[in-house]
Amino acid sequence: MRNLLLITLLSPLAASAQTTFSTLQYWFDQSHDNPASIVLPADVTVDAVVPDIPVSGLSAGYHRMHYRLQDSNGRWSAVLYRNFKVRTFNPHELVLLRYWSDPAITDPSDMTEVPIDPGVQYLDVVDDILFCQWSTLGNTNVYFQLKDDHALWSAVITRSLDVDLVTAPPVLIGPIDGPPTPAFGSMPTYSIAANNAAGYTWSLPTGWTGSSTGPSVTVQVGSDNDGSQLCVRAWNGCGESEPVCLDISTGLNTQQDAGGVVVFPNPTTGQFTIAVNSPITRLAVYNSTGQLVREQSAPGTGRAALDLEGEAAGLYTVRVFQGEARMDLRVMLQR
Repeated sequence: MRNLLLITLLSPLAASAQTTFSTLQYWFDQSHDNPASIVLPADVTVDAVVPDIPVSGLSAGYHRMHYRLQDSNGRWSAVLYRNFKVRTFNPHELVLLRYWSDPAITDPSDMTEVPIDPGVQYLDVVDDILFCQWSTLGNTNVYFQLKDDHALWSAVITRSLDVDLVTAPPVLIGPIDGPPTPAFGSMPTYSIAANNAAGYTWSLPTGWTGSSTGPSVTVQVGSDNDGSQLCVRAWNGCGESEPVCLDISTGLNTQQDAGGVVVFPNPTTGQFTIAVNSPITRLAVYNSTGQLVREQSAPGTGRAALDLEGEAAGLYTVRVFQGEARMDLRVMLQR
């Protein structure tokens, strides 16, 4: 923080050029309950410059210093004040670039804002910019403005550029490539392609870990056997794509619980079998939105066959009734 140099001033109380002062008392903003004092050198008179006032405890920005002076006869002046601004010595960083071609005074029709993350001290404003929903092609004036991490805007910079392409938000080219039924604790990789993407945002099923801003992500599969989805969006300076998702059901090819419940094959292309350790009385199948798509009576044994032919690919819940008891199993239908 900078120190503040202060030129002393007197109230109109019978002061003369020969009046000397012994004490400076001051406080900042509204903190008048605990004023600070400085003992002045013996030769300080009207119009003298007092020692630097420390302001290191103040935040950056505008402040007001209140002060008064005591003369050699013990008399205090009226309370005076001085407005000042505290600046940091740290270099400012640029955090936002905006540009437009419409010379409207306010709200240009093709204003484009691009975050600069991480912030930088220097930026070539015409390097790798995107023209989104741009109103003018060909040779045109482009107006640039930069914002720093202190919320200060630069002056407007004008460049004459040849604009030959308008960029749109990215489009994901699905589906996601990766296993829909990874084993517990495994580390599979999922990937996808996109047009015009600057980065990607991956959303993982509950209990999974991993992160990436690229077109692929390697994850650590959690230990919950809970049907869910893995999704991704692509983005660039012009916007964000719609998400593409992959239905996930962890560990479906393995035994479903400690009681010996098994579903096979899983994933399935349509037909599958459920085997349990007690008689099945009824079966109901629900799609991922909770809609009932199949319901049938069972033969009263511990084994039953189902067929999802004609249904859309995705994750299904099979509700198995055994008298008054019931359980839910997850089945992945693939095409």
